Amino acid sequence: MIPEHQEILDSFHKALPVILEGRDPEPMCWASNGKLRAWDRPPVIRIGPTNEMILATVCEVAGESRESILGRRTAIHLARPRQVACYLIQEYRPRLSLPQIGHFMGGKDHTTVIHAIRRIRALLEHDDFTQQLYHEVKRRLARK
Repeated sequence: MIPEHQEILDSFHKALPVILEGRDPEPMCWASNGKLRAWDRPPVIRIGPTNEMILATVCEVAGESRESILGRRTAIHLARPRQVACYLIQEYRPRLSLPQIGHFMGGKDHTTVIHAIRRIRALLEHDDFTQQLYHEVKRRLARK
C-alpha cells in the first residue's frame, strides 16, 4: 500500500469510534512532514441523528422546552415526549447503553428508560397522539 494511503486509512480508523458516538471528529492525522493536509482529515460519516438532534426535534414537535422535557414533572404533555425521545435515541443509537441514555435525558435511571421504551412500543400500536408525535419527529429527522 502507498504510505500516504496508509496514513489516510489510519486516520479513518482513529476517527471511527468518535464518529460512531455521534461527535464530529477533529483533524487527527499529521503528515510525516508535520503539516496537516486537508485529505488527512477522516471522512465525516453521518450515521444518523445525534442525541441532541433527536431531543431538539422532539421538543420542537411537542412545543416544549428542553428543560421541561428533561425535568422531573410527570404531566402527560411532558412525559410522553420524554418517553418518545428515549425510544428514538435507543432506535437511532442502539450502541448507547440504557444508563447512557438515562444520563443524557436529565439523569434518569436506566429502569426509567426501559419503562419509556416499553411504554412507547405498546402505545405505538393504538394511541393516536403517540403515533403522530413519533412519526412527525421521524419525518423531521429524516429531513435534517
